[in-house]
Amino acid sequence: MPDYRLCFLNKDNRVITHIERACDDDLSALAKACTLATNFAVEIWQEERRVAVVERGTAPPLDNDLRLF
Repeated sequence: MPDYRLCFLNKDNRVITHIERACDDDLSALAKACTLATNFAVEIWQEERRVAVVERGTAPPLDNDLRLF
């Protein structure tokens, strides 16, 4: 199971904190980030690869309607 870094961004898109999570794949990491993006945008990284950015207030995805970088 790959490790992902979920970085919380402030209004200036600077990282204010981050958490590490093991997720099955990119889509699982994206779904997790959507649940956490209530007050801050969340940038998802797997090692040196940026997976996606979830804007603040994004609703959790429905089905497989997900778009990654």
